Amino acid sequence: MSSEPKAAEQQVGPASDVDAHQVIDQAKALWDDLAKYARTQTFGDYPKRYAAIQDYAFRHYVQLLNAKQLRELAGGGSQTTAQAAIVDFRAALHRKVKFRLDMGDEVPEEFAAAASDLVTQIWSGARREAHAQFEEDRRAHAQALGELRTSLAAQHEELQAANAACRRAEQDAAAAHEQLQLARDQVTALALERGALTDRVASLTTSIEGLRAEAEAAGARHADQVQELQDRLARQTLEHRESLHAARRAHEATETRLLRERDAASLARETAVDERVEADLARARAEQALAEAIARRDQLANELESAKGAMTTAVERAGKAEAELASSRQQHQQQIAQIQEQAFDYVALLSWLDQGGQGTFEGLGKVEVLVARSILAAVPKISAKSGRRES
Repeated sequence: MSSEPKAAEQQVGPASDVDAHQVIDQAKALWDDLAKYARTQTFGDYPKRYAAIQDYAFRHYVQLLNAKQLRELAGGGSQTTAQAAIVDFRAALHRKVKFRLDMGDEVPEEFAAAASDLVTQIWSGARREAHAQFEEDRRAHAQALGELRTSLAAQHEELQAANAACRRAEQDAAAAHEQLQLARDQVTALALERGALTDRVASLTTSIEGLRAEAEAAGARHADQVQELQDRLARQTLEHRESLHAARRAHEATETRLLRERDAASLARETAVDERVEADLARARAEQALAEAIARRDQLANELESAKGAMTTAVERAGKAEAELASSRQQHQQQIAQIQEQAFDYVALLSWLDQGGQGTFEGLGKVEVLVARSILAAVPKISAKSGRRES
């Protein structure tokens, strides 16, 4: 790349309508090119590096660098060395632009000196004009740079405001995220609680089904127990009826025997003794039968109590059966009472005989009264027969 186009480009300052960004881009491109060239100058000491960098900057961009810029581009060196290199470069540049015209021997020396001074004045004027243009460009560049800095400061403030708003938005987003996380945790907890409740409902459903099955089984067992108790009650009722018939037959046999003994006057005392013995035996048998009946009644009562305890656990389902069982128990008790009422009380009859067989029949039942009356009616006849036998 030739130095003339670049120098021309550098001398042309930015127009008034050039955007500040373009100026910044140009300055950045200039500095990047200088830095790229400076990276190629890695040989020699720092004065040689400084001289090469200044020559390149002036030839391509008509730029005179300061000590700080030189040190930054060269990557080091002292401030004194950089400043000395700048003084040497400017002195050499001054020597290059100061020259005399060679006009030959035939040209008078005064004319040659005047021509040289004119050329020097022209060159000095050109330098002043270029320097003035450079200063104008520099002032325009400084003004554009100031405007750019003002714009950058405003944009920096806007950026700070945007950063603050962004931080507030981030804080709000963090708070919203925390709330969202809390809501998620609550939803997770509710889901776990719902799952636990679902498991609990399933467990309760299974338990209810099990209890229902147990209740049905208990109802079936209760029905079987009720049926068994009813069958047992029927059997015991039949047995009691048979016992009642046997007692009645025994009573009829005893009555018949007493009627026969009434006709045997000679054996009245013996008959009375025998009757007393028979009465004792009959009383013992009756007591035994009564004891058995009481034992059966107690056993039945115990069974009914145990059945009642079993029915308590299923009282809602077995109310009707319990009522039927209570009715059956009441009927059974009534039957027992009837049996007891109809049973022949040998004890009362013998007590009555021991008391002398008086005409009052207190403490005797209907059957005992009939037997007592029969005995009273037979006593005179027995006494008459006994008297005749003794005479």
